[in-house]
Amino acid sequence: MINNRNGIIIIVIMFLGKLIALMRDIFMSKAYGISYVADAYNISYILTVTIFGVISSAITNSLIPALSNVNNSSDDKSKLFGFLSNVINVMSVISIIITIGTILCSRQIVIIIGGELTSDTVNLASNLVKISLISIVFLTLNSILNAILRICNYYKTPVFATLVLNIPSLLYLIFFSNNGVGGLTVALVLGYIIQCLIQIPALVKLGYKHKFFICLKDINLVHAFKSIPSMILASGILQISVMFDNRMAGNLGNGYISSLAIASKVNALVYTVFATSLIQVVYAQMANAYKGKNKSAVKSILINFVNKILILILPMMIVMIMLSKEIITLLFFRGEFSREAVNISSTALVFYSLGLIFYIIRDILNYAFYSMDLKKIPIKIGIYSVIINIILNIILTPLIGIGGISLATSIAAVVSVIVLRYKLSISVGNMILINKRELLKVIIGIIPIIINIIIYKSSVNSINIISLAILAIVSCIEYLFILFILKHSEIKVKRGLL
Repeated sequence: MINNRNGIIIIVIMFLGKLIALMRDIFMSKAYGISYVADAYNISYILTVTIFGVISSAITNSLIPALSNVNNSSDDKSKLFGFLSNVINVMSVISIIITIGTILCSRQIVIIIGGELTSDTVNLASNLVKISLISIVFLTLNSILNAILRICNYYKTPVFATLVLNIPSLLYLIFFSNNGVGGLTVALVLGYIIQCLIQIPALVKLGYKHKFFICLKDINLVHAFKSIPSMILASGILQISVMFDNRMAGNLGNGYISSLAIASKVNALVYTVFATSLIQVVYAQMANAYKGKNKSAVKSILINFVNKILILILPMMIVMIMLSKEIITLLFFRGEFSREAVNISSTALVFYSLGLIFYIIRDILNYAFYSMDLKKIPIKIGIYSVIINIILNIILTPLIGIGGISLATSIAAVVSVIVLRYKLSISVGNMILINKRELLKVIIGIIPIIINIIIYKSSVNSINIISLAILAIVSCIEYLFILFILKHSEIKVKRGLL
């Protein structure tokens, strides 16, 4: 079990990991801007981290029940470790085969992902892909080690392993970026190797000794493998949209894939910091509530979460939309990252930000279905969402460029929320997801933030972290004060505790 102290430590480590990733992106934009070089690296990164990362996540989620079953069936750890050895051996062989096959088709895969790229981009990307694909073996091993350590209540070690992933890449960009992007790709591979090495001592401490054998008839292995395809489908649906988005961005010209990636990462950073931990907690609460077949409790937990998250995210949405150019400038405008790159990336960020609250609500609604063992519904809706995103991409991108790509993503999220909410109402009863009175209070609280930003943009000539920090502090105080005066339910609870 995770106690409060360990939970705080894990959250801090996760935040530090995201901070290191952001620093890596900042230094990368400084070194390579939004050139074809950056595009080529991002293509290789997308293939390895995004696509095979989904497969890795599916493996972890599929193995945890199987490992838990073996662990609970006997106090003898030798059975658990024997099964683990078998899993590692089988998945290592599969990973090596996939790696070799993908390397042989690297050029074709780059063209599929990247769209209408220049020959220089295709050539460089295909070479980088051949290097980055080495990561697949270690990515797979990391997933397996992550799963077994969580089963054995070693939570901090896997989380700490994620912290170090981007450190080799960051160090390379700081000290060796002039040596070319090939070294950066090697640093990425090194990050995955270090992740494995960090987790192995914890496994050895548990008494694990590896055995070299393969048994494909193991019933637990068979069950785990059967669930992997559905897990990949559930986790990977949205990645199809990501791949298509990048293909459309590639068609716009050099640098657009990199610009889209930067905007997406900034948007995802806000999501991660403000929502990820809360979603995991709420998911556990809904799952526990449904164990007692208490659908009304599931509904109550869900509604409570949505109204809480609105307080945090709606102001952030406004800030990111109105200050998109300032945010991108502050973070990335240096070195090879030009003013044009700022304009392109900030445009994408504006339209991504429009859907921020809907990304969060969509995910928590998906988890509500998962908690009630209704996985097919979010998968089907996810497929429809991908189709909508692709259609909107085709329509909007020629009209508004890179903004059309991110706007398509946001609209698809809105549609998903509408349909998911309707389907969930059938399962748990009719529900009003958002309290309109409390929402109105939040909107009123946001008005001073909008006024502050307008004044800031009209009076401040140069963008710097001090002026933005002052703007943020003043706006936050005003926002919370208004919610307090209006007696918002969440603020009222906190006041009662003082």
